Amino acid sequence: MKAGSVAQVVLAASALAAATGGAVGQTQVGRPTVASMDSAIKAVFAEINTPYQARKDSDGSTTFVFTVGSVTGQLYEFLGDDGKVESLKLNVGYDTDKAPPLTAINSFNEKRRFGKSYLDVDGDPFLVSDLDVQFGINNGALKAWIVRFRAIVPLFEMEVVKGGKTSDL
Repeated sequence: MKAGSVAQVVLAASALAAATGGAVGQTQVGRPTVASMDSAIKAVFAEINTPYQARKDSDGSTTFVFTVGSVTGQLYEFLGDDGKVESLKLNVGYDTDKAPPLTAINSFNEKRRFGKSYLDVDGDPFLVSDLDVQFGINNGALKAWIVRFRAIVPLFEMEVVKGGKTSDL
């Protein structure tokens, strides 16, 4: 391919990305708009057969509510100053009568990646995971993040919420 041809391909790809709001195929190039992020999240939830409810928040972001095992999960969008999506957060929380011991929280955090646990001000355990999308995201990475989080929720329930033991997966 001649040098001029390469430049034309790069220029055409840039024009396509600009015309589609940064989406080229399934890849978000640069910080995604709320509309393109919502579309990607909905596509992933459909692909993994996860029913959800979406609600628009006052800042224009979307919160997705879905079920993970026996608990309700939330996926939050966080916007930058430009109104585009900067990061995502998955969250599950449990209303417990008694706070789990901090040793269980610390042990879980030490053994597990891709999620962190903490106790809120009421002593209720939460599991969260953040995803930085300010430089782009594709549906495969988004799906892997959501699927991985859903896989560690039962481990969190067993090790922290119910105080049991599981293997070191």
